Amino acid sequence: MPISQDIEDAIEGRRDAFLNTLFRLLRQPSISAQGIGVTECAELTRTILEEHGIPGRVMPTAGLPVVYGERHAGEDANTILIYGHYDVQPPEPYEAWISPPFEPTIRDGRIYARGSADNKGQFLAHILAIKVLVDLGRLPRLNIKLLLEGEEESSSPNLPEFVESHRDLLKADLMFAADGPSHLSNRPIVFFGMRGNLKIMFQPTLNITGIAGGYAGKGAKSAIPSRAVAKLETRLVCDMDPDETFSRIERHVRRYAPDVTIRKLAGTRPSKTCLDLPVSRMMVGAIADAYGVEPVIQPVLGGASPNYLFTNVLKMPAIWATYGPPDQNNHSPNENITLGSFFDGIRASALVLQRFAAMPRSDLVRPAGA
Repeated sequence: MPISQDIEDAIEGRRDAFLNTLFRLLRQPSISAQGIGVTECAELTRTILEEHGIPGRVMPTAGLPVVYGERHAGEDANTILIYGHYDVQPPEPYEAWISPPFEPTIRDGRIYARGSADNKGQFLAHILAIKVLVDLGRLPRLNIKLLLEGEEESSSPNLPEFVESHRDLLKADLMFAADGPSHLSNRPIVFFGMRGNLKIMFQPTLNITGIAGGYAGKGAKSAIPSRAVAKLETRLVCDMDPDETFSRIERHVRRYAPDVTIRKLAGTRPSKTCLDLPVSRMMVGAIADAYGVEPVIQPVLGGASPNYLFTNVLKMPAIWATYGPPDQNNHSPNENITLGSFFDGIRASALVLQRFAAMPRSDLVRPAGA
């Protein structure tokens, strides 16, 4: 059964207000890699939570802050933990943008701005859906927690410690997040884990992401370079350990180039959730009904996230859906989200919240090994 007409009408009637809220977020830079505007964006995100009826607070980490929000219904109600991130990738090269990256602009039915799809437009859809349901008296009895971090684009270096220190606060029956582009067929993707970045699900990869050395400017320069740098990235599959994998790479490099300096920048464990859980089937059905088309199901998706913190540390299923268009230009100039994708995401979040709240508690017991 698709979303009810009163919810549909409420979303349509608030298009301008919802876009204004999104534009406020997009105008605020929050570049974690460069430390630009992140703390200011954290405060703005907290303000937006409060404006939409969700008590929120900015919580410190050893690095950039986490924004946490919660609506509590009762100890016997189902609990959903919504994850997202308010930090964004650096916008360079600026000259490749048709319009400035932090001045959101609508062109041909798309909102162009850094963070429009990754991830401000997508996590905001959850907040707006909650507001619609509350105002209509249609928010079911459900505990809702929101964890919005400020370092995802920098590999979440301080989130593990934060999660370990706040296990009770973050305890939930399900982690749900919206991130990433939809399938090339324009169907949404529901995915259940994170792995590599080459659309291959079950094998690890080792990629060269950058090489620099010598003179690369205009014209010729006769000089033998004295220094070269290469950046490598390996994407892991389940049961692979980041530290052990780094050690193996280090041993291999030292075998052939013992004088090379090797430095580990970050490491994220792979993880996945069982597709056969009742909550997994519920999510697929909710997304299908929200979009009117069967979603593409992927056991794991190409990309990196702190997914393992939810599955391995907090011991809950973690399920993701994509609210962005296939060509959203993540991490690239002219990042965008279509107007249709943004509002479809609000509809999808509303339906997910309703369906999850109605699940019997017995269906939320996670089987061993799932």
